[in-house]
Amino acid sequence: MKKNLLFTLLLFSASLPGFSTTHTISNSSMVFNPSTIIIDVGDEIFFDISQYHQAREVSADTWNADQDTPLAGGFQTPFDGGLVTASQLEEGNHYFVCTAHVESDGMKGIIFVVDSPNSISEKPVLASISIYPNPVNDILSIRAGGDIIGSAYILTDMNGRQLLNGKLFTDLTSIDISQLAAGVYLLQIADKNKQTLRVEKK
Repeated sequence: MKKNLLFTLLLFSASLPGFSTTHTISNSSMVFNPSTIIIDVGDEIFFDISQYHQAREVSADTWNADQDTPLAGGFQTPFDGGLVTASQLEEGNHYFVCTAHVESDGMKGIIFVVDSPNSISEKPVLASISIYPNPVNDILSIRAGGDIIGSAYILTDMNGRQLLNGKLFTDLTSIDISQLAAGVYLLQIADKNKQTLRVEKK
């Protein structure tokens, strides 16, 4: 009951002017949902997870090894979740795991925090990135300028469900989307402007 009341208050606060956005990460059995999320500096994360799960921030090496050694100064929720405040989510990548299920089930996720100043009068310029072909059949190519190499990407459907994710390690990244159904998708790039591009799959 207390957890539901806290979540309701957080959603109400987030709707008021001057407040940050509170994003929710839940769980579907042994999987965080979403397991990868891009948020702005100043935003918060509410872990709405079951009593059998706990979210703990770890280093990238610990995350890759499916271990749960805590990151010094990192966040940690109680079992059944809780709020991770903006002060705990500085710009950069935050790797987290379920301490009870990372080793046995690989239950983990990443929060990408980007500095994305909101501008009403000016839209971000997409000159640093291009995608082709679009519409695409099988392989989508992403050409990135030097300023966004190293940024993360997430491909979602129009309902916001995450389908693919990765990182732009070089100036040209190829994504195999042959398994996706025909339709329209959104490619989110976690650079400083948090750019979103429309992708049409034939």
